[in-house]
Amino acid sequence: MGTKRCCAVEDVVAGKSVYIDDVNYLGWMVERDFKRQGKCRITIAPKEFGVSELAVGLRRGSSLMQALNVEIQQMRESGVLGHWKKKYNPAREECYSIEGDNPGQREVNMEDLQGPFYLLLLGIILGFLLFVGEAMFCRLKKIIRKAKKPLQSYKNRQISFF
Repeated sequence: MGTKRCCAVEDVVAGKSVYIDDVNYLGWMVERDFKRQGKCRITIAPKEFGVSELAVGLRRGSSLMQALNVEIQQMRESGVLGHWKKKYNPAREECYSIEGDNPGQREVNMEDLQGPFYLLLLGIILGFLLFVGEAMFCRLKKIIRKAKKPLQSYKNRQISFF
């Protein structure tokens, strides 16, 4: 994280660090390095985190605030901002492809996860069977306990009606 912008590309290429910055700046860095070196030495992770917004700093109470807000909104809705981004910060596909960067590696798909799912299913079934077995064992234990209780004999008791 202590890498300065001037040295960031070389540190990343050397494997000394990763560089976290605005996605627009990182795209510019990838493009500039590609133009200088003629090959893709760095890339941007496919998943972005956080939201980076650009803003215009104005004097407090400036009369330009409302006009700028309207103009920026119109440029966003008309696609001008997207056009400028594509024009001045083109996405160089060969620098962002994951497959070419990691030979021998591929994405994990559902077929790769069949084994773990089967193990999970086996665990659930065994857990259920153990639960049912334990419940049956407790009931059987109660039945045996009742059966072993000595029966009270009514023969020895004297019952008198008078």
